[in-house]
Amino acid sequence: LANAHGGALLLGVSATGQVSGLAAPQMTENQAVAAALMADPPLVLPLPETIQEEGRDVCVVHVTPGPPQVHSIQGQNATRDG
Repeated sequence: LANAHGGALLLGVSATGQVSGLAAPQMTENQAVAAALMADPPLVLPLPETIQEEGRDVCVVHVTPGPPQVHSIQGQNATRDG
């Protein structure tokens, strides 16, 4: 997302939109922050937040569009379309 136009990552929601929820939302938030810091250069993101959707916990990670340089993790660059 940071190598494209940014967006929101919904953890606890399937690609088809089905809400499965999270068993440990705080741990998921911590893992999202750790993943952002693994990028090279590190991503500067708003803190993830946990919301309730259909009575289940969902972690929302807002990803801002990256600067002109490309972000990578362990030397791999990725973008997702869709």
